[in-house]
Amino acid sequence: MPKARAVTSLILRRQTRHPWKSEALEELLDLLPEVHEIHYEPWRDWRRMEEGLTNTSKARDTLPSDQLRRMVIFENFHGNNPGMSLPVQAAELDTAYALVEASLGLEHLAASFNSDASHFFDACQKWSIWPRLESLALTWNALKSQQQSSYINDLLGTIAVVAMKMPRLKLMELWNGRAGFAGVFQYQILESDCTAKITWRSTCDLPLEPRILKAWQAVASERVGCKLQVFTEILDANVVITSHGDAIRYLMLLSTVVHPVSLWQIQKETAYRTPILAQIGWFTVI
Repeated sequence: MPKARAVTSLILRRQTRHPWKSEALEELLDLLPEVHEIHYEPWRDWRRMEEGLTNTSKARDTLPSDQLRRMVIFENFHGNNPGMSLPVQAAELDTAYALVEASLGLEHLAASFNSDASHFFDACQKWSIWPRLESLALTWNALKSQQQSSYINDLLGTIAVVAMKMPRLKLMELWNGRAGFAGVFQYQILESDCTAKITWRSTCDLPLEPRILKAWQAVASERVGCKLQVFTEILDANVVITSHGDAIRYLMLLSTVVHPVSLWQIQKETAYRTPILAQIGWFTVI
């Protein structure tokens, strides 16, 4: 087949209802040599986690390193929580390395539920600079536990060190959501008025330790040379979070982590499923 050079963006939404085989994805991308943006929403394949990993890396490796600028990956799963079995965790570790390698040449990366932010930043240690990266959005499992505030602060310190290697970084969002919980750590540079701010927006509080604020002040000073502003926004107690779809809505993420139509589908599916699961005792809205 002839190559379609007029195509610059590729969207594979969750509506396909199955993961693409890596070979098919590679063949498709080979026909689209001018693509600079990929939006991919695969379904988690419990039987073939390693192929899911290959799909993640193939989407980047098939294209020239100086061409792809934006990548959005949102891994779908059935139910309100992605599974955390050992095979899934092992695949997430390998996927993290593929995502880090991809991010080295990207301007924008959003990866949700296919790897954890902690794995991503662990994998970052061997690289020295991200010359193009302007925005980064990742899901972070630790945010779901209110008992891990010390661990979260420790990792935020490590992440600040990595952020120092991203000279063009304007936005970082580390988030998660499930039934009863939503939370995001948001770092943002506003070049228009030369300001930098950190926002913690969630259904629960997260005390940020002084050493962490100092570390992120150093990151901000590298870019805008001004004092870091810190905001805490606790979601209203009347807000009901029934799924990760609701979490995305109420967290008001600045990054595009999922296609708007896909988000609408997730919310509609959850609204239909929640009363049924509640009746049989499989689901509780907190």
